[in-house]
Formats: sequence, C-alpha cells, structure tokens
Amino acid sequence: MKRTIIMLIFIALVAMLAAQLTVDIPFSTNLVGPEPHGTENWTSEYFHITNTGATGTYSVVLVPENLPEGWMCTWCNEGLSNVPDGCHPYSAPAWEITFLSGETLSLDFQAIYSTSGAFDFSYVIDSADLAAPLVLPFNFRTEDYDSIDEDIIPGFRPALNGNFPNPFNPETTISFALTKELAINAKLSIYNINGKLVKSFTNLTTTNDRGTVVWHGMDNNGKSCASGVYYYQLSSGNFLETRKMILIK
Repeated sequence: MKRTIIMLIFIALVAMLAAQLTVDIPFSTNLVGPEPHGTENWTSEYFHITNTGATGTYSVVLVPENLPEGWMCTWCNEGLSNVPDGCHPYSAPAWEITFLSGETLSLDFQAIYSTSGAFDFSYVIDSADLAAPLVLPFNFRTEDYDSIDEDIIPGFRPALNGNFPNPFNPETTISFALTKELAINAKLSIYNINGKLVKSFTNLTTTNDRGTVVWHGMDNNGKSCASGVYYYQLSSGNFLETRKMILIK
C-alpha cells in the first residue's frame, strides 16, 4: 500500500514537471493601432512564455475572430536556441516546436489594415502533456473605431457578462446586457478552439436590458460537443465582445 502511494505521488510530480508554462504579458491585451491613412502596418511589443517544466513538443497558432475584410495579421517568434526567429501568417498551420526546459519563447502581433475596425484573437499553445490548451485572448482596434455608439444609447453600455458555471458540464448559462432594440438583430455565436462555428443563437430577448442563453454543449446539428476550450461571441451593430469557456466531460 505504501509503495502504491509513493508511486502515485511520483507520477503526479512527473505530470506536473512534464508541462508547466508561465506567461508574462507586459502590456494591455486591449491593443490599439493608429487611425488608417493608407495601409498601416502596426506591430505590438513582445510577450513571453517560459517553459518551467520539462522539454516537450508544443504547437502555437493564432486564431482570429471576425477579422475585418481586407485585413491581414501575422505573428513573430524569437528567443529559442533551437528554433530560428521568424514570422507566421495567421492562416498558416499550427507551428510545431520542441520547447526546451528553462527557455523563453517571445511572441508579438502584427496587424496590416487600411480601414477602421476591430477584432478579437487568441494565441493557442497546446501540447499532449497539457491538461488543456493554454489560450491567451487579445483584441485589437484602430484608435478611431468606437464599438459603442453612446449617442444612440446614452448612459447604457452593452456587455457580454460571462457564463456560469465555467468550467461546466453539461450546460452553462451565458448572460449579457442589451437594450431591446440591440437584441433584435443580435447574435450569440460559439466557436471551437480552431475558430469553427459550432452553435449560434439568434432572436435574443431581454428583460430590463438583461438576457441569458443556456448552452447545452450541442452544436447546430444537435451533436454533443467534445471537451475543450470554446469561445462565445456577442455581436449587435458595432458592438462585439468575446469570452472563453471550458467544457469538461
């Protein structure tokens, strides 16, 4: 019995060492680029991910949400001793690396655009050794882009308030704040970690500018969704907000 307990503790410690990442983002994740005058090419600072566990195989991908038409985005890496510094279009396949123990991977973001707009995106870092992918959400907008028209809705701010419970199984309640007028044309969309739409809700209703939607973990075809990270996004007019939730079965 004692030997079994010791073995279980050893296995747990090995699992903890196998995959452990720390993240340092030294700036706001709400990124703002200049108003476009022709084609703008805006680049963020680097943020940093350090492998404090064992060496392992990892994948990195950037997942944009509702990238405005005509926009492009890329991201670049630096800092690893066994991998050349380089850049990657968002549409490229997941970038596979051997992430050495103790090393720090630095990533940035670049937006290329000629119109005003905004969108959300996330870096998704995954490994077979991780219990769940590491998802780092950001958003980007041009400084002249206003997602909320306060002249039309004075004193009121639409919001995607979150979901409860989170993580969840088998269902979760998503709450939001919208006026009756905004709710008429609003849409709540749920995407998987690869950015694929799995479920959409329309004909949203509110009472006293508050509303909820219950997601039962099913896609638009009534098929049960797999465990993992999902994004839910509320859109109405110029308002757009995205949050993350985790389905565990």
